[in-house]
Amino acid sequence: MKVLKRLGAAALGAALTVTSVFAEGADGGALIDALIKKGVLTSQEGEEIRAEMLNDYATTPGGFLSVGSSAVKGLKLYGDARVRYEYDQQARTNGTAQERNRNRYRLRVGAEYTFADGYSANVRLATGNKRNSTNADGGAGNSIYGLDDTIYVDVASLSAEKLFGADWLSASVGRILQPHNIAMGWTWDSDITADGGVLKLGSWKVADGVTLGTTHGAYIWTDGTDNPFTGKGKSDVWLFINQLDLGAKLGKNWKLRFSPGFVSAIGSGKNNLITTTPAVNDVSDMNVFLLDVALDTPFFIEGVKGKLYGEYGVNLSADDFGKRVLANHDSGGNQFFLLGYQIAKGKGKGAWTLDATYAYYEALSWSAALIDSDWNGGKLNGHGIGLKLGYGLTDNVTASVNWRKSWRISSDISSSDLGGGTQKASDLVQVDLSWKF
Repeated sequence: MKVLKRLGAAALGAALTVTSVFAEGADGGALIDALIKKGVLTSQEGEEIRAEMLNDYATTPGGFLSVGSSAVKGLKLYGDARVRYEYDQQARTNGTAQERNRNRYRLRVGAEYTFADGYSANVRLATGNKRNSTNADGGAGNSIYGLDDTIYVDVASLSAEKLFGADWLSASVGRILQPHNIAMGWTWDSDITADGGVLKLGSWKVADGVTLGTTHGAYIWTDGTDNPFTGKGKSDVWLFINQLDLGAKLGKNWKLRFSPGFVSAIGSGKNNLITTTPAVNDVSDMNVFLLDVALDTPFFIEGVKGKLYGEYGVNLSADDFGKRVLANHDSGGNQFFLLGYQIAKGKGKGAWTLDATYAYYEALSWSAALIDSDWNGGKLNGHGIGLKLGYGLTDNVTASVNWRKSWRISSDISSSDLGGGTQKASDLVQVDLSWKF
């Protein structure tokens, strides 16, 4: 500020005392007079500082010092970290098994900015070197860093509430947190953020206790390069998700969310040429009708809440896709579903959750690039169960144990990307210690 620039180092402490008095509403005159008598300030300097401080105090909102610019109304810094022990085993059709023990960690650090006029921005950095895993492996030996110790941009988005003055319209663009109701941690890997944009319409109150809204997203999955010298066209893959969100209160402890939608893709896959058979691990062959449902329920233990959730999907493009990539495409299947129930008590220290799930994903029902990488070895053509227990050690520290067991559905599929090949079953155990800051 101008006041501090006018003072030497010897007078800095006294000047801060003066300015603190101003911040509390006094005029600071007595202190300035005392500094003049001690010879720290001349009479002329005292009067000039008094005038400048009065002007600064009148024009500074909420205090003497401000960080950032007038356009930033609020700033929140946040982050989380996790250490994990992981054991997984894959049984093979020849009777052998492949085992793996890993010590892993994850770090995510971000900032949320709230601007004027309803706009906000979110930036987050994370460890890992894959879109579907923010984990890094420990045990690098003599090396300080392992191959997974990359820090990358996990989120970089700009959002607007009440867009164009409409209370019912909001939007986000950039690398955003996935905003749709698609079973996080199962159908859509919770580590995958979406590159593109989303519009949310609603929620409108259509009846007493009933709300209705829609969510529309367009995301770029593979951004290919045109090659006019060979006559090949774009190989970009775009993913479109349109979903209806219906909410209803059915009583004091019952609440329903009903979310039908359609997931579709255009483009030729990650092999970059429009005439090339798409890779089975891409998203380019999906036209999926999706239904995601959640029902909050009462539970017989006092203070414990229950949630019943489920999801169903059918891929209408599976038949053409199977003919291109599978020797026996009829064995692939085009449907998936999951059913789970969660009970939870409290928040913070002493809180706990228990979640039990059954999942079933046929080989051509969804994309192996989007499904949870911890489920069935990150492959489709599997079904099985999951059980997760979490407990709050403090308000910011949580411990959890996650167990998942799966078996393949069809043994007639040769592609290992679809969960065929020699994989017969999979076991996974994860022990996590997580903290937020």
